[in-house]
This record gives sequence, structure tokens and C-alpha cells, in this order.
Amino acid sequence: MKTVDPPRAEFLSERSDSQTEATRPEPAESAADRSGPIGIGILRGARVLIVDDEPDARELLVELLTPCQASVVVASNASEALQAVLETRPDAVISDIGMPDEDGYALLRSIRSLPPERGGNVPAMALTAFGRSEDKERAYRAGFDLHLTKPISPKELCAALANLLFEAPTERMAG
Repeated sequence: MKTVDPPRAEFLSERSDSQTEATRPEPAESAADRSGPIGIGILRGARVLIVDDEPDARELLVELLTPCQASVVVASNASEALQAVLETRPDAVISDIGMPDEDGYALLRSIRSLPPERGGNVPAMALTAFGRSEDKERAYRAGFDLHLTKPISPKELCAALANLLFEAPTERMAG
């Protein structure tokens, strides 16, 4: 597990155990008030866990999220990701589906089995090459809140993540 921190974002280790899942970073500005290039600073203060077995994919996602000013933790497999959820309590998870050993579906089922106060209701996005309608349905059944296919533009990624975090949070229940 590696932490990548953009300028002015707080370190993951600074998060206190007393913070609850209901605590979300405040958006820098509302969608209606945004001006300038889309994505600049839109995720300021958000802690995002990226899960992908491909180092190049992890690096690219970090690069895409940096202009949005998200604080990023990366994990290369489901086991590291589950540990990161428990230790860092991210505000959102972006996970690949096709990973060796334990895939993204199994990872999300494991996360959703956690109690909310341990991260069980963290917003989660599947970002995958699996783009068929049955893949999307399977992702939602596993507990993902959003399913997007690769490749993805920086603007689309930051906007989708901002919507997942700030626009209309849904009630999530573990299990």
C-alpha cells in the first residue's frame, strides 16, 4: 500500500479514528459554481483508494486524480485494499474488476461485509475493461455504486468521483 499525496491535501495517517463514515470532505465549490478547467481541485481533501493489479494503471489513475487534488492510496490486490480500508478509511474506492487471486467483485463483497464504522459503506467505483451490461449488473450486485469502463478521460473520472462523493449520497448498508 502506497500513499500519494497532492499539494495541500492532508495525509491519510492524520485521520483520527473518531471520524465516522458520515464525514465526507466538503466539495471545493458546488457544481453550478465551478469555473475554469473541470476537475481542478474538485476533490480537494478526498481520500481515494485505487485498487489495480497493473502498476501502469495505478500510476495513470494517480496522475488523473492529482489535478483534482485527491489524496490517493494505492493497493495492488484485494488483500492490500481491504487492509487499506480498515487502516486509512478512504472516502471512496476505485477498483479494477479483473485481478488475480481475488477479483474486484470479491473485494467489494468483503468491504460491504464490514460494519459502516469500519468502512463497510464507503462509496465504490468499478473502473474496468469489463463493459458488458451483465458485467455492470454484477458490479452493482457486488456492492459497487458506479461502474465505468476503461479507458476514461481525466474529466470524466474526476466528475464521476465528485458525483459519487458529493452530489447525492445513497444509504449504504453492509452485507
